[in-house]
Parts: sequence; C-alpha cells; structure tokens
Amino acid sequence: MNQIGGGAVFITDPHVSNSQFEWNEEPGGTVWKFSKIDDLLHIQIMSFENLRNKKQLVIELNESCSISEFSEAVVQALDLLLSLHGKEGYKEKWVNYDFPRTIT
Repeated sequence: MNQIGGGAVFITDPHVSNSQFEWNEEPGGTVWKFSKIDDLLHIQIMSFENLRNKKQLVIELNESCSISEFSEAVVQALDLLLSLHGKEGYKEKWVNYDFPRTIT
C-alpha cells in the first residue's frame, strides 16, 4: 500500500502535479499515472505483458474527473470489498494482507 499511499499524498499536496506507481502482477503489471490541474485529475492506467521491459499490452483507462469524484469512487470500491469479503475474508483472499485501514 505504500506506493498507493504516495498517490493519495499527491492528490492532497498542492505543490505536486504528477505521480505514478506500478502494480506488479509478475511478470506483467500495470502503471498508474496521475496528473492534476486545480481540481481536475487525469488518470491513465497502462497494462504491460512484461512490466520489467515495459512491453505495452493496452491502455486500460485514460480519463479525467474531479478529485472529489475520484476520492468518492475509491471509498465506494473499498466499502464494497469490505462488505463482500469482511476483514478476515479479505486477508484470506489476498494471502494474509490486512484490509487497508490507513494510507501510509
């Protein structure tokens, strides 16, 4: 969650306008890129067949929305995960990782 947490800091820090993180799925993965201007957030998610050599597979998402819309969508998705799986079910499904209660 540390990389994702860095994305959250980016959203709230007025001095930072771009951020990205990688989501490893070995050997593939995704790169999430964020950029913002005022209250508008642009999100691009690119999937790679092999994350190490960045062989691009497809652009999964290339959209803009307000920061508040994005924040609401994240909270709704986390609420859904928790209601579907519960804290223990989440930990079991995601191989002993606790449900993200805080962003660090």
